Amino acid sequence: MRRMMRSSTIALIDLYTIGCAPWIPGRSSKSFLHGSGVLLLSKEDDVVEVDSDYELSAKWLVAGRLDSTRALVSGNSRQVRDSVVEANTLWILLKSPSWKTRKDLPEEYLKSPDLYIILSRGTDRQTRQPLVGIPVAQIKEISLYREARGVEVGESPTGGSPTVAGSIVAGACGGFLVGVSMVVGSYYEQGEGEDRPTAVDALVVGSIGAVVGAVGLPVYKKWKAWRAKGIKNTKIWLGLGQPLSIGDNDYTISIKR
Repeated sequence: MRRMMRSSTIALIDLYTIGCAPWIPGRSSKSFLHGSGVLLLSKEDDVVEVDSDYELSAKWLVAGRLDSTRALVSGNSRQVRDSVVEANTLWILLKSPSWKTRKDLPEEYLKSPDLYIILSRGTDRQTRQPLVGIPVAQIKEISLYREARGVEVGESPTGGSPTVAGSIVAGACGGFLVGVSMVVGSYYEQGEGEDRPTAVDALVVGSIGAVVGAVGLPVYKKWKAWRAKGIKNTKIWLGLGQPLSIGDNDYTISIKR
């Protein structure tokens, strides 16, 4: 019996460790570019991942002159910020809130054979928003921008206590049920004449599972929030808002898949 309880306790701890492991969802099958991934800007040891939290403006070479991310506002060309939709080794596909229809794109964009312009269906399934693809080989400058976040990752809008209390209750209930189910399973696995577990054994192992769950789940959630906050803070980058030259001896563009 003591050996069974020791094995059950170890199994419960292992089960919670595996169950709390982060789940990485699969990437959506819908894609505009082949072999797309996360855009990286790097120069020696300075590397930044350009994810959805960033906005950018870019300049690229067209027929010997520089063009930039622009939109027509009241008939006039204005510099705008964009965000990355997708990127691969050949193209960076951008969207901008200033590009609501094709009419918002400069005439040079529509006539340029170098740009990759497609229409993406909007959230209302009726409007089609233009997306502009820029050839990576022609990009000469990128500036990155990122808005400050008012709420830290892992914070609860109503405070931390309800979340912790809920985690304790959920962990205790889950641990108790797992422990009892393990004893019940062991009961049916024992052969005739062997020392089968009793209802008291089930309560003891279930109580151990409840303790493990009540402690383990809140601790895991706190660790997960702390880790996410740490990852988020690493994105505070000193190069924000500064024009970054793109080239062999400057910043280079790569893709992380």
